[in-house]
Amino acid sequence: MSTLIAEWEKQDAVILIYPHEKTDWNYNLLKVRLFYHKLVEQFVKFGKVILIIPENMDFQNELDLNYDNLIFLQAKTNDTWIRDNGPIFIKKNNNYVFLNFKFNGWGNRFNFEFDNELNDKLFLSGIFGKNVEKRNINFVLEGGSIDHNSEGVILTTQSCLLNKNRNPQYSKETIEKLFSSIFEHKKILWLKYGKLMGDHTDSHIDMLAKFANKDVIVYSKHLNPNYPYYNELNLMEKELSNFRNHNGKQFDLIPLFLPEIRDKKGNFLPATYTNFFIFNNAVFVPIYCSKEDEHAIDIFEKIFSDKLVIPIDSRILVTQGGSLHCATNNIPHGFLGQ
Repeated sequence: MSTLIAEWEKQDAVILIYPHEKTDWNYNLLKVRLFYHKLVEQFVKFGKVILIIPENMDFQNELDLNYDNLIFLQAKTNDTWIRDNGPIFIKKNNNYVFLNFKFNGWGNRFNFEFDNELNDKLFLSGIFGKNVEKRNINFVLEGGSIDHNSEGVILTTQSCLLNKNRNPQYSKETIEKLFSSIFEHKKILWLKYGKLMGDHTDSHIDMLAKFANKDVIVYSKHLNPNYPYYNELNLMEKELSNFRNHNGKQFDLIPLFLPEIRDKKGNFLPATYTNFFIFNNAVFVPIYCSKEDEHAIDIFEKIFSDKLVIPIDSRILVTQGGSLHCATNNIPHGFLGQ
């Protein structure tokens, strides 16, 4: 049986892509690099960190990062959102499988040539165990577009997976058949509604709703009726309340109230707390120096009473449309070589 591995299960490492001058971070490179340095400093306390850096970077002389748990890999990249162009990992019986889906820059919105090739380099880097096999799949799928509860339930959005800018030849039914052959899950829950202002992903699920454990879904809700997608998010909330797990049981739903974060021109940015990231004994929660931060932190501390909840000021990440979960990719336990 193929099994998607939940973030709350034991992890070997987390992957990050270091921002460089040929990414969209060029205008703010020093500031975002300092942010990544702080991320690495936090993450290495809970497991190994794989940091992908430019091929021409001399990390020993250029980067002031020296941790036993830090591994550098050199590769060409277009951007930093490793959740979406990186691998998806499954266990198939006792075999460990590295899934390499296609990546097309979120529907051909951005350059993606190097990002689409990254998994090949990553797999050949030597960091994975000999028991890990790689499987290439001719289907465009971003990691942030699906979520799962470790018990056979996948959560996703119609607006992303059924968008003609990804896989125009696939219907909902053919996607379900493909996923069944790969993941051997029990149920797919498709959200029809749910949008955030400033989101370039066609509504990735990790921006809207995410499993905190097998029974609990946290989701984005706005308290301001003037927010452009206020009604849309309320319709999403109603959909979630009608969803059931594979045994017919309703999920426990917990709202996370969206902060109103805007760019310098006054445009809404897709700041969301559902873009949290679990790494072994820690839960990293994006915060935005907003009044809603305290409520979000309180919710996560109640859900994850057995883990350390660490708030991360993610205002700089959201200027480029993503947050913590988008910028990270988990390597589950058993995949790294010894």
